[in-house]
Amino acid sequence: MVDFPHTTPSVYRFAITLKFTDYSVYGYLIQAVSEDQSRLSRKGSESKQVAASLRDAKFPILVSPRCEILYFGETRLPVLVRKFIHTFSIPIEGSLTVFRVKICGIKLKSDVDCVRAAGGDAVGLNFFSKSVRYVDPESVSTMELSIHAQNSGLKRVGVFANASAEAIEKAIRPTSGHPNLIDIIQLHGDETLAEARQVESIGLPILRAIKLPTSPMDIGKIERSVRPWIDAGYAVLLDADGGAMHGGSGKTLDWASIRTWAESDQQRSTWILAGGLHPENVSEAIRLSGAARVDVASGVEEIRGQKSYAKIQAFCQAALK
Repeated sequence: MVDFPHTTPSVYRFAITLKFTDYSVYGYLIQAVSEDQSRLSRKGSESKQVAASLRDAKFPILVSPRCEILYFGETRLPVLVRKFIHTFSIPIEGSLTVFRVKICGIKLKSDVDCVRAAGGDAVGLNFFSKSVRYVDPESVSTMELSIHAQNSGLKRVGVFANASAEAIEKAIRPTSGHPNLIDIIQLHGDETLAEARQVESIGLPILRAIKLPTSPMDIGKIERSVRPWIDAGYAVLLDADGGAMHGGSGKTLDWASIRTWAESDQQRSTWILAGGLHPENVSEAIRLSGAARVDVASGVEEIRGQKSYAKIQAFCQAALK
């Protein structure tokens, strides 16, 4: 039986993991935690009713021993879970946030080894064909690279720009019966929310890149850019507008503006800082923006498109200190 703690909704954390087989949800992991014990007793009967309904559902229910925040998109959750979220005003955070440092645009197994040794916990495989960091999803070398990253304990993020749901699915599952090449889909183009919803059918969590101007921004500008995606259940990656190449421009955002927005965000939304980061500025970027998670591509390269192991080491050391 699932037993939710009798604590106040205002400080809830809600964790849910969705797993998919043939695009159907087959498992849930639910965890509600809090530091207070005041109001929920008045809603105890509703809590028990929801818990009982989940218990009787034809899905395995597990209670996590850890207070992790895992969320894949509310619209794909069953009605009872959505009811629980709204009944107790549970703040939602993205499931992608288990990584703190992502090195994007890797192409070699030795890149993976360096990221792991340096303390990074995610790598990006770039499937945008016009990028200098592109890797062919159908090549044996890319499959081996993906497997090596997985075996190294790193999250694998696939970067796409303006690709259809069908093209994305073909890229991450190039061979029938072969495991997925990635764990997370990163949409880094001009995709609409409706197009992102189509990608959800693949059954992997989605990270949405939001391209912002490099000049100082007011809170309203940032909020208008990110809020539709956050409200739809996605974590967002804040990047400098890279034009037609969709990222990797080396341009930085105005970190103070980002911090002002983040501190005003009562939902404490999940976001990742990108855009022009490198070993010499990432520590300052984190300090000024308040970022808890960072993403880098060109900033750890000596030659464009080729990773520098010394820079990866220096970047991770600065980001994680």
